[in-house]
Amino acid sequence: MVSVGDELLDGLVREANGLFLAEALAGRGLSVARHTLVRDDTPDIVAALRGARDRGADACVVSGGLCPTDDDRTATAAATAFGVEVVRRTEWVEHLEERYAARGRELQDNNRRQADLPEGAHLLWNDHGTAPGFRFSLGPCDYYFLPGVPREYQPMCLDAVVPALVDRAATPAFTSAVIKTFGLPESEVDERLAGLAEETGAWVGFRASFPEVHVRLRGAP
Repeated sequence: MVSVGDELLDGLVREANGLFLAEALAGRGLSVARHTLVRDDTPDIVAALRGARDRGADACVVSGGLCPTDDDRTATAAATAFGVEVVRRTEWVEHLEERYAARGRELQDNNRRQADLPEGAHLLWNDHGTAPGFRFSLGPCDYYFLPGVPREYQPMCLDAVVPALVDRAATPAFTSAVIKTFGLPESEVDERLAGLAEETGAWVGFRASFPEVHVRLRGAP
């Protein structure tokens, strides 16, 4: 996953989309292998996108940088990374014109630019904002680009991204369970479970949430 935005790296906004996607996938037996945060900088975005392909990722979900302002450069950076031109999607412009007209407002040119997507991209409809999402395949890697605003990102993620990733995986990569202990320090819980990973082949992780310690077990389905 790639999250784009200066505000994320400057500490102005808490990054929540990665957590949302990770939780949605974990509940279906899939996991995020890597989460990268980059600034609104075209070369950095290009490098992050190409890096996912070069690492052999099956899919890369990108959030942010699709708004109408000048510092939103994700779509053009994607076109550069994929080696294609940017084209204006008239169906999205018409949708925005109808939406603004219904509210008695005039559509601005910078909103029209939100319809400029990499040539060959599949448009992902957004019912909650002015920026469309889009999907693009480069070799074996499927890229999904979504707006960074959580109220737009989350429904689009559940509607268009998570089902596609589950279908692509065909079978869950793992199954998991959480055991909650109470009144014991994390070190003692670890001591009592010593050898469990070796005996079962499961991954064992700990998370302290006073006064509880949560033990997560993850293994083959």
